[in-house]
Amino acid sequence: LTWVEETTYDLATRSSRSRLLPDHYPDRLIASATAVFVDTGSGTTRTIDGDVAVRMPLVGGKVERAIVSGLREHLADEARLAIDFMAP
Repeated sequence: LTWVEETTYDLATRSSRSRLLPDHYPDRLIASATAVFVDTGSGTTRTIDGDVAVRMPLVGGKVERAIVSGLREHLADEARLAIDFMAP
């Protein structure tokens, strides 16, 4: 499965909404998330809540877990890169 991530940021509410748009078989993958950004005084905390559903008999749950695991890794890498980029 491959997809395009579409994210819309709302600067007024310090939040974002994301959807994963599958390149193929759009009826098989439905995924979305919201994120809230909170100023902690010394940085920002991002809290993400989302849903992933893969409609494939027998293996859908395994595919969902693999996608979520990959997304977690990506988000952790993204956070580290942002910290390194902003470091003096």
